[in-house]
Amino acid sequence: MHVLRKFGLFAIASGLLVHAQPYPVLDDAIINEINAIGLTTFASLFPAILGTKTGFSLTNRLTIGTNSSLFIPSNDAFKELSLDTMDDELVAKIISYHIVQGNYYCNDTKNILAEDLPKTTIARTLLDDPDYVQLQKNLSQVLIWGRNKEVNGKPVVELLHQPSTTTVLASHLVQGYAIFVIDHVLTIPPKLSSVLDTPETSKLKDIVGSSKFHTTTPDRKSIRILEFFDGRDYLHGFTLFAPNNAAFDQLGQQFSELSPENVTLLLLNHAINRETLYSTDFAKSIYPSISGQATQFISNSSGTFVVSGEVTAKILSTDRLEKGDFVMTHVMIFFDYIQLIAKRSQVESGHSSGVIPNIVTFSNPAQLPFSRLLVYSTLTVRQPYLAFSSPEHDPWQY
Repeated sequence: MHVLRKFGLFAIASGLLVHAQPYPVLDDAIINEINAIGLTTFASLFPAILGTKTGFSLTNRLTIGTNSSLFIPSNDAFKELSLDTMDDELVAKIISYHIVQGNYYCNDTKNILAEDLPKTTIARTLLDDPDYVQLQKNLSQVLIWGRNKEVNGKPVVELLHQPSTTTVLASHLVQGYAIFVIDHVLTIPPKLSSVLDTPETSKLKDIVGSSKFHTTTPDRKSIRILEFFDGRDYLHGFTLFAPNNAAFDQLGQQFSELSPENVTLLLLNHAINRETLYSTDFAKSIYPSISGQATQFISNSSGTFVVSGEVTAKILSTDRLEKGDFVMTHVMIFFDYIQLIAKRSQVESGHSSGVIPNIVTFSNPAQLPFSRLLVYSTLTVRQPYLAFSSPEHDPWQY
């Protein structure tokens, strides 16, 4: 990338917009102050990215007001990228993920506004390119951070779910804009297959990626479950409840005895379509899973739980972001154990061969043994049209 390419940055005395130029241009004073606090690499990027579609859009957003926060990597952090060879448009997209809507600078503390972990702050970035983000209602990607009070005895604000621990090094107010210096370049959330590429979810990744298990797309194509979640054209915003390895270990032989159709319904019952439910969104609303089972959340002094059918499971970890090969950004929520429920008496006799065997369940949350928390996945059948072996079952109707 030609980061030193010249492009005029002319200011006018009374505002941020420069109407004499064909491009929206930031006031020289802003660029000068960003340079003055040592963020020279970032400042040098703007002339180059202005000539790109994404760069034009994000700069235009910045010039119409100061209700934005910029998470700017230090000069050393930018060395993680090969800027000299990167395409200007790609650099602009990366930069757009570093800018969030809303000014999070606290005038009282002279620091970034942040919740103490495990609570988090979730803000929309300017990254909304459909090649990288496909959320419901064309929403943009989010950035998540929280204050870790346990680091070296000094509270540190961390940008969560990044490949490397990423922290806020300094906070500044520059011409009304919130500027937060960070020690790594932020990584745009990857596709689901990459998110699941961890020791704790390796079994789930193997299962959803297996050629044995398929689902049907709106145009009636049969594809692997992982393709269904990773593909650009299928889900626009979803929440996935991801069982960890311990969940599958708990089932043992019982899981291997399930038919491919039952496994598919089981896994799709872990996902809510057209809703990205971040940890700040857990409420009393009821959401149908892709398999049709009603899902809701409850909270008490012991934590937050997801309830589906007759199973209640404690949420252990939240807000893992995923984009899809081009992108869908969603949430990953981890639990301890998995429960499979299907009462034979609730399934029509014509579909009884598809019923999953009963396993011990807890119908009352108060009975939940907190030393053995559950990873939920119910296939409790309350309506005949959810018969497991029925080829007419269409998850897209929910």
